[in-house]
Amino acid sequence: MCYPLNPGKSRKEVEEGRFREDLFYRISVVPIDIKPLREHKTDIMPIARHYLDTFRKKYKSRVQFFSDEAVKSLIAYSWPGNVRELKNTIERLCVLSDNETVMPADILYYGQHEAAKTPVVDADSGKMTLVDVEREHIERALRYFNFQINKTAQFLGIDRKTLRTKIRNYGIDKVEE
Repeated sequence: MCYPLNPGKSRKEVEEGRFREDLFYRISVVPIDIKPLREHKTDIMPIARHYLDTFRKKYKSRVQFFSDEAVKSLIAYSWPGNVRELKNTIERLCVLSDNETVMPADILYYGQHEAAKTPVVDADSGKMTLVDVEREHIERALRYFNFQINKTAQFLGIDRKTLRTKIRNYGIDKVEE
């Protein structure tokens, strides 16, 4: 088994009586220090390419390459969710992108920072609400999965009932392309 501990913090908690000393010594047999992805910038693209290949095959996506700008964007991002966030980001772009080459606009980050952000705006008001972004994301996912509720809900990480409610609330209709 593997238990995540911060040795310095855990030892201090033992000294302060907030962590059991016997448990600390039981689970700290072989400490392994794993740095966050943001401290391993050279690992980002090999991991991204691995997941691109995996999800391209899984979803029969047209996406095959990262543009130079997309590579810069991926490397510049801080990846607070580490490899799991990178994996989810690549999976999402494989499902939602219609291009062979990934551009920065195809990359949708969680908690995007300004340096890597491609603005999403309404042409009239100069703004796009979170509701508009969510609706667009749901519509694209529904189209990709040919309006198959189970597959779309699974991809979006929500249950079928929630997806149906959002479809109804947003007035999304199945439109043949």
